[in-house]
Amino acid sequence: MHPTDYEVFTLLTQSEKGSQLKHRSGEWHLVDCNRYEIIVMLGDMLEVITNGLVKATPHRVPPTTWERYSITRFCAIEGHYEVSPQEQFVDAAKGPLYEPVSQQKNIKDGLAQASANSEAMLKESRVDDRFKNQKDNL
Repeated sequence: MHPTDYEVFTLLTQSEKGSQLKHRSGEWHLVDCNRYEIIVMLGDMLEVITNGLVKATPHRVPPTTWERYSITRFCAIEGHYEVSPQEQFVDAAKGPLYEPVSQQKNIKDGLAQASANSEAMLKESRVDDRFKNQKDNL
């Protein structure tokens, strides 16, 4: 189980490398760092709105041996507002792939799932030894 953000999207800036994004191939990639750029990670609610056309970005921040700071802005919709796949993204033959859900319920369900799967999530969030001390080689 890999974490995705519960909101529509997340904005992130970081002082040093450290964040990793999961590619469709299943490989983790270290996010290059530029203090003047903002990383945009797509969230669960955008995946629902687009009926899965846009996938939420799996990510992790494993421990490093170097100091790192980040600023994160979670961009969500009003908690009680319910979203569902929008018509332009729904294939008439398949129908909607997601049930309507509110931001509040999505966060609640996501936290419950994370709690239930905490051991698996901790195991997956561990960084490979090759990443631990090699910030400059990545």
